[in-house]
Amino acid sequence: MTPVPDSGFSFPPHEPQEPATALLGGATDLIEAFSLRMARHGMSVSRRMMLADPTYARQQAAHAHAIDDPLLVLMALELVRQFEADPSVFGRLH
Repeated sequence: MTPVPDSGFSFPPHEPQEPATALLGGATDLIEAFSLRMARHGMSVSRRMMLADPTYARQQAAHAHAIDDPLLVLMALELVRQFEADPSVFGRLH
């Protein structure tokens, strides 16, 4: 087997982001990430209902706390924080 010459390309070292930095991007981006993370644990989350129904959103955040996934719990906390800081987020269907 012929060795492949080194082109000088290398991946930058992975630097983990602080959770607060990683979750920035608005409620809809966070809901998308939250929904995908919940799906990894077999939980289906409706993104439309997360934006339309405050009770549903809080229930999903509560479900996230029962799952052994620290990042998911941080996402849930941030979602609740954003919803409480700006209740007008509800009703915005994209």
